Amino acid sequence: MVFAIKLSVVTNPNLGGVMLEKWTQKLVARRVTRGIDLLDRGLPGWESRINLRRLNIFSSRDCVLGQCFGNHFIGMKCLRIIWLNHYGFLNQFGNICKLEAEWRRRIEARLGSGGAGISDA
Repeated sequence: MVFAIKLSVVTNPNLGGVMLEKWTQKLVARRVTRGIDLLDRGLPGWESRINLRRLNIFSSRDCVLGQCFGNHFIGMKCLRIIWLNHYGFLNQFGNICKLEAEWRRRIEARLGSGGAGISDA
């Protein structure tokens, strides 16, 4: 499937770019959903530990796992996972901005309009 999308980009850059963008967004959303499901099972209420102002996928302490467990290594051990990418905690395709934006959107939705997770105060 990836080959077909890349071929489409070469033969029709406008159409292929849109298709690749949609495919990437769906992939990011699926992986974040897996991460949320994993956290819901392993650490109920995890979203209340997240400070969205600090959220930074590049940081082992300020990423989702880092804010929940202290750093992402401890989170991986507690949740018994090996591949961060599979659960949307890291992105190998270089779409970190999309990944972080999806996590923000989903956490904000879970916290509701009044929730901001942990404050800086």
